[in-house]
Amino acid sequence: MPYFGAMKKYIYSILSVFCLQTSLGQEKSLPIDQLKLVLELDLNPTESSLNAKVSIDCMLLTSTDSIWLDGVQLSYSSFKWNGNEHPYQFNENGLWFKPGEVDRSKKHNIEIEYAAQPRKGIYFRGWNNADPNPQIWTQGQGIDHRHWIPHQDDQRDKVSTEIVLDFPSEYEVVSNGILLPSTQKAAENSKHWHYRLAEAHPSYLIFLGIGKYNMKWDEKEGQIFQHLLYPEHKALFQENYNQTADLFVWMQEAIGVKFPWTATYKHIPVANFKHGAMENTSAVAMGDFFLQDSMILYADRTQLEIQAHEMAHHWFGNSVTALNSSHHWLHEGFATYWQWEAKKQFESDFLYRLSREQAAQRVFSQSANKPCSVSDEKAGSVAFYDKGGWVVSMLKEYVGEEVFKEGIIDFLKANEYGVVQASDLLTSMDKDKYEIYQDFFDYWVEGAGEPELGLKLVGKKNKQSIEIYNPSKAPMRLELLLVHADGRLETQFLRLGSAENLNRLDLEGRDLLAAYPDVDLKCLAKWEMAPLEEKALKQLLKLENPEVQKYLLRYYPSALTLGKKDIEKSLQLKEVDFIWTVLNALPTSNLKEEMLLQLCGIDSLRFLVDMYFSQNTNTSEWSVKLAEKLWENPSYKSKETALSIWFQKDPKLCVAHARLALDYNEPVVKNLKVAASTYLLLKGDEAGKAQLIALALPQNEFNTRGMALSSMTMKGKGVFDQEVLEGCLQDYFDPNGRIARPTRDYVHFFLKDGTHNSKVEQRVKQVYETWTDNQQAVFDRLSGWKK
Repeated sequence: MPYFGAMKKYIYSILSVFCLQTSLGQEKSLPIDQLKLVLELDLNPTESSLNAKVSIDCMLLTSTDSIWLDGVQLSYSSFKWNGNEHPYQFNENGLWFKPGEVDRSKKHNIEIEYAAQPRKGIYFRGWNNADPNPQIWTQGQGIDHRHWIPHQDDQRDKVSTEIVLDFPSEYEVVSNGILLPSTQKAAENSKHWHYRLAEAHPSYLIFLGIGKYNMKWDEKEGQIFQHLLYPEHKALFQENYNQTADLFVWMQEAIGVKFPWTATYKHIPVANFKHGAMENTSAVAMGDFFLQDSMILYADRTQLEIQAHEMAHHWFGNSVTALNSSHHWLHEGFATYWQWEAKKQFESDFLYRLSREQAAQRVFSQSANKPCSVSDEKAGSVAFYDKGGWVVSMLKEYVGEEVFKEGIIDFLKANEYGVVQASDLLTSMDKDKYEIYQDFFDYWVEGAGEPELGLKLVGKKNKQSIEIYNPSKAPMRLELLLVHADGRLETQFLRLGSAENLNRLDLEGRDLLAAYPDVDLKCLAKWEMAPLEEKALKQLLKLENPEVQKYLLRYYPSALTLGKKDIEKSLQLKEVDFIWTVLNALPTSNLKEEMLLQLCGIDSLRFLVDMYFSQNTNTSEWSVKLAEKLWENPSYKSKETALSIWFQKDPKLCVAHARLALDYNEPVVKNLKVAASTYLLLKGDEAGKAQLIALALPQNEFNTRGMALSSMTMKGKGVFDQEVLEGCLQDYFDPNGRIARPTRDYVHFFLKDGTHNSKVEQRVKQVYETWTDNQQAVFDRLSGWKK
């Protein structure tokens, strides 16, 4: 029985408590079960502070003389137990109290009034500078909400939540659940907000987001969606949210379990978000740097897959929650799996396979340094996300699609609103085959590293067999593509088990030229192929089958030398996977350029050009002719690449087009504008300097700002600006390192700059006095400067 599990809402007997404690193993038991948390807030954004009252309904799970609540550096003014003022003690990490003799079969209430100026958990952005859209947003994972909400901050304990506050009416307020109608009158020019999420979820998923937004509403099959964008991005709803409702309906059907929450489903972009996106229950926050428009032809992560990943968490993570970090891969592995499946459903098989292949390469790269198990709590994101997604995907192949779906439905329903371990997933898959599937979990969940397999086609015509060498004895279901001498293709499946390191597939009666393993990339494994016989290679080439050629390029890259005919053939076939394979396999830059030129002229394939240059950033080998063609593409990335080519090959053209690029209105991340401004600066054009200053100010998202600051601190081209300095000093200690690092570099650069250092030192001395002792120590250590 998982901790709390589906029975949490209903059973509080002594027997259930005993079962819960024994299921935890070495986990420390919790003294209380929080049932409902109501948070009433009074926010002071300009001071980055708050006053609040939290009310917690709870049940006592154990006989205890003291109950501890987490609360980091909070100032308490009142503590009540069951409605009465009650003695308590506290330190900088929380408070504790003695409940006395109480009836453990009844519900009890804790009420705390307090104040906070939090370092984590809730963030106040832009309230003390010229930012036109200041924001407040929260981020609780893993244990950051204890910095602004006193409660039992443990993901094993799930709680229904309510958030109540008044806030100036020019701002939108978003939180978990449903916005309740309210008759309460707010202060003048303010609005009253009261959100409720009825079902229990981990407290790290509590969310509050405040800012100036435009909204669009959608509804499909009874589910209501609320989409938010900044007012300046009001034309981008279609590019960013047009598939959300369809994605939701598809995912609910594909998973086989209804959406577990009674809530409006919301998406809200936030600024300076140090995570990509966060699956706060029914209120998904995403870094605004993910916003897209029609001139982004290719993105490493699209809005669709970001939304799919966070949406999947509402089942895997929010409803069914990992017991601890050793099982965190269940959250990220399943979310990554459904992210890939959504890519296949809504984008293309090609992008689906590419995403999985890139994930596999990241896993292999990590394992080359240190093999990691997904159950290692310190394994990191590559193991939890990339390898976790692969483990889920291979599990589906191993047990079969029908068993997999039935198992997932059982896993989610049996543990709804509960806490689980990997063993619960194993139990749900198929009890009749427990021992077989146990081998899979032992290797892929508990084990570290990935298998290296070998394939060899042995024997002669009509008496052939395939030998698969599996020295690590990795359990998996393997798909083989057999190429017959007459050109026919045949698929065979082979289950590799944990008992043998050599598996043989008898192919008597067949006349084969080759056998390719795992052509659809369904196994997380490296392959060593036995060399092809020269006669077989010649016959394979004579077949002129593009699919055969594609797999030759994958498994025997040195066997083929491609030329112009291969370019034309691939483009005529219009098979994207084959085109991409040929482009990357072309032996010279001249041939690659010829193919890129042709791809620029095909609307449906232009995204491959941006994809190629996203992965191959060196532009020194390309010609002015290609730059001219790239500039014609309706793509920021293509234009940025064109500027880079011109900068090296024709500086006058670079300057002319860089001036034009300053007029392009990139939605958020202004790569093209930063690149254009930098090239102009390097060529002594004042327009570049002025634009970089504007891009380096705090109101820009941090990727743009960081790139601009980097350009402004180039040796020999330092661009000093007092307003930029103020912003950098303001964000020197920002918790988001992707903001803090470039702002620190800017301050350090001009502290050492002979022209401006006295001016900078004077300002630093002034703000230094306002910093805490810890901040002063950090600044001294990083800058090498003493007051």
